[in-house]
Amino acid sequence: MSAPHLVLYSKSDCSLCDEMKRVIEDVRVDCVCTLEVVDIETDPALMERYGHEIPVLLIDGRKAFK
Repeated sequence: MSAPHLVLYSKSDCSLCDEMKRVIEDVRVDCVCTLEVVDIETDPALMERYGHEIPVLLIDGRKAFK
């Protein structure tokens, strides 16, 4: 079984995003996974899709938390 791939959609100056990053880093101590952090401010389509619900965490391509 391969390690889960996590994608965190976030933006700068987002306290909830910072909190979710801390929680993910705490969990990563006990589990093997890859993490990709995506700044939605760099892509207008991502801003449109996730701008009002960040942070959003995908696990293996499926929305797990927001």
